[in-house]
Amino acid sequence: LLSRIDQGGAQHASARSERERIVRSLVEETYRSLLGRPPEPEALASHVHAIQTGASIESFIQSIATSQEFKNRLPQLLG
Repeated sequence: LLSRIDQGGAQHASARSERERIVRSLVEETYRSLLGRPPEPEALASHVHAIQTGASIESFIQSIATSQEFKNRLPQLLG
């Protein structure tokens, strides 16, 4: 979906706005799913900016999945 938005003319404000909404939702849902909480406003803004400026979604998810917070929560998720 993100690549379709990019191909459709990301130079338009509406396409950028839609892409940002999608990326924001992805970041929020990843935090809820893996950490059981919403991201702090600063972390949300930082992750959204990083993804929108070239960081991969995979690297973002990996950073959460390898965090100490996630490692601490893992027994709860598995148990």
